[in-house]
Amino acid sequence: RYCSRRHLLLWSIALSIVCQLTLMLALYLIPTIQEAGFVAIFALLAYVLAYGAGLGPVPYMIATELFPLGPRPVGLAMGGAANWGSNLLVGLAFPSLQQAAGEYSFCVFIIICSLAGAFFYRYLPETSSKEVSSPSVSDNVSSSLSTISSKEPTSV
Repeated sequence: RYCSRRHLLLWSIALSIVCQLTLMLALYLIPTIQEAGFVAIFALLAYVLAYGAGLGPVPYMIATELFPLGPRPVGLAMGGAANWGSNLLVGLAFPSLQQAAGEYSFCVFIIICSLAGAFFYRYLPETSSKEVSSPSVSDNVSSSLSTISSKEPTSV
């Protein structure tokens, strides 16, 4: 295989961050450089392409491989509901965010993408060459989830 699901997801997140940074910079420069509008359009189209290549479909593919057969429908339903709920939240909040922060409104999404990328890099196992019922996939996920839940919050 040339590209694993995990690498595709991580590259998609990295490209999304670069596209959002480019878009933010281009929107900032539009008043002074007229051609920055074309860069903004290109950055937006590149973001849609990067999202469609990894962040859009890969979580659904990985979810079918992470959950055992029994709880898989519930896990996929919860993941789909979280995805559509997040899309609704972004769609409702973005106009107010853009009005308040202008071109810097993309900083919120850059931070979220960065945190998601760090989380997936640390905890997401590679599943593309594993069988769906393979214990190694569910063992990796179980150990990752137990590591996350066992960490105690630090006091300040």
